[in-house]
Amino acid sequence: MRNSLLLLFLPLGAILWCGCFHHIESIPPDITPTVQGEVKPIPKTALYFSPQLVQYEVRTSPATSQGNRHKYYYHLGPALEKALTESVRRAYKEVSVVEVLPRPGQFDRIISFQLEKADVQVEFIPGYLRQQAKAKATIAVILEIIDGTSLKTLRQMIVAGRGSSLKDASGFVPYASMQFTEAMEKATQQLAEITTNLLISGGAEVGSK
Repeated sequence: MRNSLLLLFLPLGAILWCGCFHHIESIPPDITPTVQGEVKPIPKTALYFSPQLVQYEVRTSPATSQGNRHKYYYHLGPALEKALTESVRRAYKEVSVVEVLPRPGQFDRIISFQLEKADVQVEFIPGYLRQQAKAKATIAVILEIIDGTSLKTLRQMIVAGRGSSLKDASGFVPYASMQFTEAMEKATQQLAEITTNLLISGGAEVGSK
């Protein structure tokens, strides 16, 4: 009986000893670029995202002593995929999202995105009678333009978006995970805007400067 009680209380003791809390949030998947322009008349364009990008999850903890035992997990991949899909559709006429890279001749053009990095720094700033939550985010992707017939890379570049946020975190919400999502939303928005402008202007095409 004593052994049974010991086993019963072990998990609770382990949780109390760890002292950390895990917060899981998803970045809103409705971030889209506002840029509009002339759509390129390329008939068939394939859009490919690396599995790493689609499934990417940011993991971070506050850099300050306040809340530093809390672990934050953000599902960033789906929001990135949606925003960049809209970017490509603003620039190309007929776009099909594919799960594997196409064979030669299936499409006229292939646009590929891979995640280069997603750096998110969060902290709580204590103050007199109040506390603030601060976050900075940098999200960068590798944009690759591929010829659909030869599968040769026409151009490859890194595109990055940045965002920051500063929110009141007083009272009982200092460790709420949603305090830091705005920085990642802004970084994703900027990334989508820059990508759209590049594609519409032809900056990602071969021969452009």
